[in-house]
Amino acid sequence: YGADAGVLDSRTVVVGDADGPGSRRLVEVRVASAAGAPAAGVPAASRQHAVARIERLTAMLARAQGVEGARGGYPLADILASAGASASAIARLADGFAALPPAARHDAVAHLRGALRVAGGAWEGVSGAHVFLGEAGCGRTDLALGVAARLRLAGVRTLFVELLPRHEGQIARVRSESARHGYDAAVAHSAEQLAGQVERFGRRGAVLVDTPAVFSAALAEAGDLQRFVAESAVLRRHLVVPADVDLEEGADLWRAARVWRCDWTAVTRLDRAGKPGKLLDLAGRTARPFSFVTRGAWPQAAPELARAEALAAWILDGGGRSARAATA
Repeated sequence: YGADAGVLDSRTVVVGDADGPGSRRLVEVRVASAAGAPAAGVPAASRQHAVARIERLTAMLARAQGVEGARGGYPLADILASAGASASAIARLADGFAALPPAARHDAVAHLRGALRVAGGAWEGVSGAHVFLGEAGCGRTDLALGVAARLRLAGVRTLFVELLPRHEGQIARVRSESARHGYDAAVAHSAEQLAGQVERFGRRGAVLVDTPAVFSAALAEAGDLQRFVAESAVLRRHLVVPADVDLEEGADLWRAARVWRCDWTAVTRLDRAGKPGKLLDLAGRTARPFSFVTRGAWPQAAPELARAEALAAWILDGGGRSARAATA
């Protein structure tokens, strides 16, 4: 608009992501060109405030694009970059760290932990009905079976529901696992059957629902079931994502997470992640807290409740340096 254009005001606009269930904050700026008449009655203080907001936005974009100086002042920038975190993920963390009061900027690792939203708690406190959704091969069934075993070990009354099983072998595996670990198992072929199981168990323990692959024909043809799962206020929906997933090729998965109204993100295959820092990008992409994590296939590796301390340590160790060295 030219060097003589004047900034009149600005406002923050929140828009939904096109490829995920989250949202983005944008800044809309109103200017008057040198040829146009400036708006009357806009106080100088308001214009100065708008300019300050634009300057902050410019600095944030510079960090996101990897401009020189983007990592300046942020102690964990180098280690997160070497762990595979993107420039935009590091920029978001650096922005939040810089916004802390000066007295709180001595512990960047604590800030990283705080940025990792997790379910937390203990196995004994896990209850209600949980549905596991994800692409074929993501480790969805292994995760659900492992969670069922861990809950039963913790003394939680547990029901495992196999939703729309593909074949008898799948049912046989669930029966074998349930008998070995001492929890109940059932099969559901419709929304009515699933609702009945949830009602029977949900108030007194935990119900774990294993689903077909999210893009399978079985789910696509079960319209009533999909609506029931997505719209239920009782069910808690977990999007199961492998830690080695290609985030740039997951647009369909992020849209599916929005359609199914997923509440949590469960991460599998931590042992196969070549770039642990990508977990920060996954957190930004799904915009949902982490619930469960696995470091291998069940039963060789048992699932764990997501904990910020453990995930932060895993990311930092993946960078090849210790947290102490990063903050020295």
